[in-house]
Amino acid sequence: MKFQAAALAALAASTAVAHEISLQTFQSILTSELDTHALEDALVAYDVEADFIGEMHSTGDDSAMSGYVVCNNAAKLSGYERRLQISRALDIPDDMVSMRSLYNKDERTCVLVAARHAAIHAYIKRSEAEASVRDVSQTPVVEPFLSIQPLTSYMKMRKGLVAHVEETSSDSSLHKQLSIDFCATLVDYDSIEDLAHELIHRVRNERDEHTGRSLVSQKFAWSSDDMHPHMRRHLGTVKAKQHSVARMHRRWSRALAQGLDADHRCDTMFDNIGLSSSFMDTNVFVDLGHGMEEDIASAGNRDCVLSLVAALSAQPEVCGISSNAMAKPLNDIAQWITQSGVQDERPFWDAGLTGKDVVVQVSIAISFVKLFNLHCSQRKCHLNV
Repeated sequence: MKFQAAALAALAASTAVAHEISLQTFQSILTSELDTHALEDALVAYDVEADFIGEMHSTGDDSAMSGYVVCNNAAKLSGYERRLQISRALDIPDDMVSMRSLYNKDERTCVLVAARHAAIHAYIKRSEAEASVRDVSQTPVVEPFLSIQPLTSYMKMRKGLVAHVEETSSDSSLHKQLSIDFCATLVDYDSIEDLAHELIHRVRNERDEHTGRSLVSQKFAWSSDDMHPHMRRHLGTVKAKQHSVARMHRRWSRALAQGLDADHRCDTMFDNIGLSSSFMDTNVFVDLGHGMEEDIASAGNRDCVLSLVAALSAQPEVCGISSNAMAKPLNDIAQWITQSGVQDERPFWDAGLTGKDVVVQVSIAISFVKLFNLHCSQRKCHLNV
């Protein structure tokens, strides 16, 4: 792993304290697209993306925030006490709402947080200084030892996301939908849909002034035309790793080239996007529409949807992405079969007999009596227990 050297170039030294989280540990606490790859590819992707994110964080605005996975394995502490240590060490709110628990057992507590890059750097610098003193004088540890990993694109993608997009994109009977999970400390619940609109607008309209292409390639490790310099530096001459990177690079650079970076810019997909959210939830659902396979600019084009996934995963406000197939009616033909037997003819409904404002009460006796209320309005019924 090279996260520390990449993210904290000024602090790197031969005696540096390792703070990264291993792939094995990460996979034990959270599922992701990394789980769908062979171990060799997953290891390389995990390292390369961490380096890529680390480089951006080390040269960016120190007040900027993004997602991190943080583990605290302090002994003889409760999960609550470990979380308090994390919040104080990284200067984030200790109201616990700002942390999402990923793992909490006797040996360690791991959380998902949105933290300032400067706070991460400062913590590692303090712990390195403390370690150098402790080697000489055995000074007691003041800081808790935390393992920290930047939340990379593959870590944000939930397991099976890519396969689901590829399998469903051409099915025009399905209403495609992505789910964005925002980092808790970076969102205001009252305006979470506004943030999602801003994000979609950013992805659609951020362009390189010379080429007109999207700026995703500057924020997503696998989408540049030529292999990013950090990849070459990281891989050196290890051919096995080079082959792994090449496989990742081909898949995503192709998706971007034929998706957001194509002349059509996936305009039809963006024109059909709708957003919805639930009260006091960090999730926003992105409805992509049905999309026709022959329309290369729509949600029926897997490259458009995959390039949107890549773009969203590169945004610092985003902590998770998944793909959903929206529900569709399965027994809707029963409407005209029971009313007329003629396709799409519904004489009861046409006559105004819709069930609106009718309450049906049914008592069912098994070993006890339970009441169910069926409230009906036009074409819809809701069963209240």
